Amino acid sequence: MKTLKEIFTGVSGIATIFAANYATDYTAFFDNITPQTVDTFILFKHGNKPLYETINTENAANIVSSVIALKLSVWRKMYAALSAVYNAAANVETKTKTGTLQRDGVTNSTDTAAKKAFNDTDFADDTQNETSGTSELTDTYNLTETNTITNNAAEKISNEITLRQRNNLQIAIIDGIIKEITITIY
Repeated sequence: MKTLKEIFTGVSGIATIFAANYATDYTAFFDNITPQTVDTFILFKHGNKPLYETINTENAANIVSSVIALKLSVWRKMYAALSAVYNAAANVETKTKTGTLQRDGVTNSTDTAAKKAFNDTDFADDTQNETSGTSELTDTYNLTETNTITNNAAEKISNEITLRQRNNLQIAIIDGIIKEITITIY
């Protein structure tokens, strides 16, 4: 059984394959980090992990490229979420609106009750109860608006730092690829 460092070295490194096949996405995700630098990190951190037996030097690039292709849409969404620009320390304004809607009106109705069915031989006139009136609808809406402004800058910045440390996209990409091509012993 071969290890990662026996197959993915030099020009056949995982990051090199990523950069060659998905250059735009590689540049977006890894910014100015060269593929060789990422490959060095991968070999340092995961070099001794055993690969699946089906991976060899001839098909390694195709397998890595396939893994990347399948996971790329998820990584793009993660990148969009983690690279959103906003001010974590800004004030937050919350607006609450409450109200009631009231409708008043009178409607017309006509009740018809026949003494006999329409196909009886002795048909008799029907009786009809008729109610009439006018229909006016009045809508009344009472609005109450409440504005709340909160600012706890220290807590927001602390949460932002924790979020960024926990959700490192570059590490998530590397770990995602490694998880798919290596055998987990533990």
